Amino acid sequence: MIELAQHIETLLLENDCVIVPGLGGFVAHYAPATRVKEENIFLPPTRIIGFNPQLKMNDGLLVQSYMSVYGTNFSDATKMVERKVNELISVLHEEGKVDLPNVGEVRYTIHNTFDFAPYDNKITTPYLYGLDAFEMKELSALGKPQAEK
Repeated sequence: MIELAQHIETLLLENDCVIVPGLGGFVAHYAPATRVKEENIFLPPTRIIGFNPQLKMNDGLLVQSYMSVYGTNFSDATKMVERKVNELISVLHEEGKVDLPNVGEVRYTIHNTFDFAPYDNKITTPYLYGLDAFEMKELSALGKPQAEK
């Protein structure tokens, strides 16, 4: 599972969607910077990882990653991905959940579907790297203009 998770994590750094054939697609959503008025802080923009179990068609992105890392052809890389996905689904059926380090946890539901809980702030997005929350107090009300004499 760790190997598959590493490929997913790496691909999500530069792509908004990584489809794991036969399982589903991990989709990154941009969340803009926000202000928490009660605490006087601004939170930086971030990407939130979601999961769509209907995205099962092999788009080749994950297979291409395996080809690049292992120096193999498309056919062999496809078989490698299929084996890893079958192992993951088998563990899901047996244990009910699978941990994908730095990505999140996939769960097998009672409705025979897959659910996903992302790990907060685990995947660093290169163009958002280094942005931190900061405090900014509200400006005091300026003094009222004095009446002219």
